[in-house]
Amino acid sequence: MGTEFKKLKKKFLIDAIIKSVIIGVSAGLFAAGAVWLGLKLAEADINAGFYVLIGLGVAAAVGGVLFFILRPSDTKIAKKLDRENGLNEKIQTMVAFSGSEGEMLELQRQDASEKLSALPKSKFDIKKLWQYILIPVLALAVFITAAVIPQKKPDIPPDIPFEYTERHKAAVEQLIEDVDKTSLSDTDKSSVTALLRTMSGNLEKIKTEREMKAAVISAVALIDVILYTSNSFDNVAFAIGGDEKTEFLSAAITEGVLFYKASSVTVTTLEQVEAMEAGLDNSVGEKVDAAMDVFVQQYEISVSEGLEDILKEINGLMAVVSNDKVAAETDGLRISVEKFYAAMNGIAEHFSTYDDETVQTAIKQNITAYKNELVPALVPQSYRCIADEFVRRRTAQIFNINASELPRQNSGVQELDEKSDDPENPDGTENGGSGKGDSVFGSSEYVYDPDTGELVPYGKYINIYYASMTEQLLNGELPENLKEAIKQYFSILYSGTEEPDGENKEE
Repeated sequence: MGTEFKKLKKKFLIDAIIKSVIIGVSAGLFAAGAVWLGLKLAEADINAGFYVLIGLGVAAAVGGVLFFILRPSDTKIAKKLDRENGLNEKIQTMVAFSGSEGEMLELQRQDASEKLSALPKSKFDIKKLWQYILIPVLALAVFITAAVIPQKKPDIPPDIPFEYTERHKAAVEQLIEDVDKTSLSDTDKSSVTALLRTMSGNLEKIKTEREMKAAVISAVALIDVILYTSNSFDNVAFAIGGDEKTEFLSAAITEGVLFYKASSVTVTTLEQVEAMEAGLDNSVGEKVDAAMDVFVQQYEISVSEGLEDILKEINGLMAVVSNDKVAAETDGLRISVEKFYAAMNGIAEHFSTYDDETVQTAIKQNITAYKNELVPALVPQSYRCIADEFVRRRTAQIFNINASELPRQNSGVQELDEKSDDPENPDGTENGGSGKGDSVFGSSEYVYDPDTGELVPYGKYINIYYASMTEQLLNGELPENLKEAIKQYFSILYSGTEEPDGENKEE
């Protein structure tokens, strides 16, 4: 190649490098600024080092790709020179035969070199200046905008002073006395009153409203563990409610226990608890009767129409209750369901010797017997839920905490907890979830965050909240069974819910 061509090639190379660097740096600056601006507007923030990594990564990627496109090869330069200067492919011919020798080729190279030497010196076109500075200016504008906009931070409520007054203390003591007067078991009473006394002791040392709410709501959450979550009705209802043939039986269980939630009564006094207790048999019985009336209709067909197959299918759906992960072997509700489908299996064994009327009579007698055992099994569980409602509502009332700030009464069964039974949130809509990706939590329950004064999902702050709860509530002298219940409760919250078949449910 001639000297003139090599000079031009060097010029094109420098031009390509400059363009690649300018556009690459501009792209990196724009990317870093756009991410920074977006996070600021979303009231989020990341370590400043990540912005540097984003900028450098994008700059290197864009600049490298652009240089790969713009890098000046001999053929590209020759085509450009011929095209812009009307040289009739003289330069391309010189490049094409650069490795060949001959008299004619030497003359051609000499002619091409002379043409290149005679080319006028290129001058910078100031009219095209905007093309070179537009991209850097835009990138710089985005980055500067991101830099000057102030970082939005969550609104942290002020530290409102709190004093644990004699009125508060007297109200808590009265609540403890009321709990002792309820019909709860001695174990439940001792656990609940121990939590309330520990809460009371902690409140003596608390100076701000945020800390007060954290302590009170922590106590309420753990009382839910003792009186609501440890019931078996949710697990049993969920286990047998996965098919349309048994969903009415599942409804009989849940509606029987939670009948009080259908009323407009807010349980905040012992008198209300006692009034509900007096009518428990009737209230639970009405819900059970209504559901069972629908359930029994599935059996009202003849043997020839497939009654035996339906009976066996329903029995198979209910057999899942015989699992310690659903309910303890001695649990009254589990025993009543087991006796029901055992009796139904006994009827099926005599289909060949009984006529339709005899079979139907036996089925209805068995369902009646089941209702008579189901109601007594549900009544104590319903009472525990009512007592829990009373304690949690009354505690919130004492400290002027809005009921919406209380944690939901979750069973630990993830799919069931996604459907709310809270009259204040009937459609079950929540802003949280049970977690996604690598972390799936067994509850979508919300807790009070003392640092922000907001309700947040357990899956986001569970570690911080567990530490706070442990410090505030486990320093006192609590019964061993209560400590074990707390341990099991957080075990549920920390892991994906385990279904009766033992498989982890993470969806």
